[in-house]
Amino acid sequence: MGLWSWLSERGLLPEQQARQTAPGSAPQYAAQPDSPFRYRLDYRDAEEGFGRGYLVVRNADGRVLRWRTLPKSQGLESVAVVGEQYRLDALQDEAFAPGRPLRLVREPENEYDPNAVAVCDAEGRLQAGYVPRTEAERIGKKLEADAGLRCYSVWELTDEDGRRVQLRILLLGDDASIEPPPATAPSAPAKLDPNGQPRNLDFNRARRAERDVSEMLGLVKGVLADGVVTEAEAALLRDWAAQHPEAAGQWPVSVLKGRLDRIFADGRVDEREREDLAQLLDSIVGGRAGIVAGADAATELPVDRPPPTIAWPGSVFVFTGKFAFGPRAECERLVRELGGVCERGVTRRTDYLVIGTFGSRDWVQTSYGRKIEKAVRYRDKGVPIAIVAEDHWADELP
Repeated sequence: MGLWSWLSERGLLPEQQARQTAPGSAPQYAAQPDSPFRYRLDYRDAEEGFGRGYLVVRNADGRVLRWRTLPKSQGLESVAVVGEQYRLDALQDEAFAPGRPLRLVREPENEYDPNAVAVCDAEGRLQAGYVPRTEAERIGKKLEADAGLRCYSVWELTDEDGRRVQLRILLLGDDASIEPPPATAPSAPAKLDPNGQPRNLDFNRARRAERDVSEMLGLVKGVLADGVVTEAEAALLRDWAAQHPEAAGQWPVSVLKGRLDRIFADGRVDEREREDLAQLLDSIVGGRAGIVAGADAATELPVDRPPPTIAWPGSVFVFTGKFAFGPRAECERLVRELGGVCERGVTRRTDYLVIGTFGSRDWVQTSYGRKIEKAVRYRDKGVPIAIVAEDHWADELP
């Protein structure tokens, strides 16, 4: 599921917010009936930092207009840019920030679609993507006829790191009665200070915590290398957690710190506690066998104990990691044959996150990735999502 679907699920898309304003209720924005323009653009940030940009507002009553129902007969329309996932580096340029003018360029020689229309920055240096194929021929004819079509970046979606990943554009005809975006459009604060460091303190903390978690995982692997956890090694891990408070509040370090606090509560570590700690460390990094063999195994720490019975029809499955069972596409095919639904990302409607036996090279840490982190956060908040290991998923297959 993409970020646009993510926002749709939570009712954060501008068109959904417009629907939520019932007839007769107070408008979401102030009316400006004396404005010389019929419409205006109001800037706003979406919740949770996933989007920002301009909404089209009707000045007569302050109502937000839905993107898909902008009045084309009055010279207003909006489309989402496609193919931007192949040009993410170019998409980060401020020339594509909301409010910036853009250039549409026809590509009649395009081998895949002679009607293709590229979305570029105002100077034509960088390309963000394309106009959707379903709209390209119609919009291309307007460009060919030199109909005075103007184009602006109007809404952006960002990922958890603040990188622009999706873009929506606004097309204005000569007859569009709308106040254009200001010459200097609001934009996100500069990400780096003069010393090249992120200005965003939350961004800084998150990056430090992520670095510290990597360091902790390295320590855990070192402790497990000989198969024995000594009291001195347990104390080393306890002291490390105390010295890294930002990481100590983040899963899985938070689990490890809680266990160490309980172990050292009486001032001593007995053999049973050391064995229990070794099992926990083993589950965090995915097993000592992988350490010895030099392979990265997936963490077993977040897996539901006892594992749940899997209900297949209508359930939503997300897979992460590499699977001993076979290619992920094969795993997903079996789920669909049993009536289940497979999605690419973890959301509140996910029923099962299935963790492969082996770690993925794309994971943020060697033994887990963002999907696992997100599923754990949702579960901690009471969202009914089950986290299961590959072997249990395979055993449940009929």
